[in-house]
Amino acid sequence: MTILKELIKDKEFLPGVLHGIYGKAGTGKTTLCMHITSHYLNKSKDVIVIDTEHGFFMERLLQIHKHEESLENVHIKKVLELHELRSTISNLKKYVEDKHLNLGVIIVDSLSNPYRVELKDQRNIWEINKAMSSSVFALRKLALNLNIPVVATHQVYTDFETGEVEIVGRDLVKYDFKVMMGIEKEEEKRIISLQRHPFLKPSKIEVVIEEDGFKKKSFKIF
Repeated sequence: MTILKELIKDKEFLPGVLHGIYGKAGTGKTTLCMHITSHYLNKSKDVIVIDTEHGFFMERLLQIHKHEESLENVHIKKVLELHELRSTISNLKKYVEDKHLNLGVIIVDSLSNPYRVELKDQRNIWEINKAMSSSVFALRKLALNLNIPVVATHQVYTDFETGEVEIVGRDLVKYDFKVMMGIEKEEEKRIISLQRHPFLKPSKIEVVIEEDGFKKKSFKIF
């Protein structure tokens, strides 16, 4: 059984629900998003990717997915700033309808990056927080209206006072995500953990990243 079948099953990606993937840089968040993309392409679905870090490369996806002919069903929207993210989310429902997409999932990689970029301007923190909260709400509404799962990755940082790893945006984002997964790197392996799910218990899986993506090392995540 492939790592794809271990990590991604229909019951785990819930329609109308926000799913979060968080971890430090280089842990494999984008790689997991590509596995999710491949999963829906294999089901003859369209996939929309909002790429805020400009790191979602079709060449890398092809190493994981292997079927070049279906890559035309991947619709990548590249944004950088928070207002671009909000505008893109607002226009997606019309885009899906105009293109007659058989949409399987929307992926945002990452939700944190536009927020982090905007935070460089410390004078407008209230407006920035409001825009971020509005973007999360718009994603949640979009998931419900289209009856599909929405997956978003989150950057993290270490809180200097507590020493705890926190998601960028903290309470602005994490409570709206009913499914939350974390990725940690330990030397050459990654540990993917299910932290939150409406009806599944927390669990973990050890994997390594190879040319064709994640490979299972030990036990099942679900």
